[in-house]
Amino acid sequence: MAETFKLLTYNIHRGLSAVKKRDILKQILMILELSGADIVCLQEVWQDVGLNEHQLEALCEAGWRHRLYGANAIFPGGATGNAILSRFEVNQWNHVDISVSGHESRGFLHVELIAGSGVPLNVICAHFGLRNSERRMQSLWLQQFIAKRIGPDLPLVLAGDFNDWRGRPESIIAAEHQFHEAMTETVGRFGKTFPSFFPVLPLDRIYYRNLDLQEAQIIRRLEPAASLSDHLPVEAVFALGQGVQVGGENEHGEAKGGGAEATTSGATSRDGTKPSAPPPRDRR
Repeated sequence: MAETFKLLTYNIHRGLSAVKKRDILKQILMILELSGADIVCLQEVWQDVGLNEHQLEALCEAGWRHRLYGANAIFPGGATGNAILSRFEVNQWNHVDISVSGHESRGFLHVELIAGSGVPLNVICAHFGLRNSERRMQSLWLQQFIAKRIGPDLPLVLAGDFNDWRGRPESIIAAEHQFHEAMTETVGRFGKTFPSFFPVLPLDRIYYRNLDLQEAQIIRRLEPAASLSDHLPVEAVFALGQGVQVGGENEHGEAKGGGAEATTSGATSRDGTKPSAPPPRDRR
């Protein structure tokens, strides 16, 4: 029987509610615990300046053994970034800066996990920019990274907040790398996740390849939507295909791109700089 795992992606809005901006970290933790997700991809995780402990510490109390964090946007009082929580062992990871000059800093977090059967499972947690010109460049940078670093036959999940409701990342990333989108495969269209109290825009997605999708859904239960983050979480269950071989590079280096943190043992981080030849700016 094929091994299955559940992945959840969630922009937690710095742990603040969508309407009254109150602290909702405990409610977010409850959602993550009740989901039973093996892998969690988070965006807009807050870290106070000068503090060793931040939101990631509290979120890991639910039992994920491994956690990775990469700061994207730096503010006077702290930073926001992407995080990945995992019950699987971490082999190697990268935090990659995909910021576009003149816009808010953005990045993605990549990790190669070792599933229970020994299969390498690649996961990318991404947070794209607000403008189409940013997202086009970021999509191209991400495409280059995948082509260079992740073998075409390896299982890969790309999840996060793409700040896009027209499916344009698909025209660049998904088409090039033969991705499927979990909610589209399940219900025939992108899932609407923003704003959480009246979702009309499908900003948050889970793309995948070389995996068998079992189910996918947007989580709307537990709390009134307006009391949670301004985004809704999306989750999907996958089965690892048979006959996938271990492969790929294992380069060593130091993570870059605004700061990174790992609390895993035996894992290595790799160079997180942008590709040396960025694509031209979108002029549409």
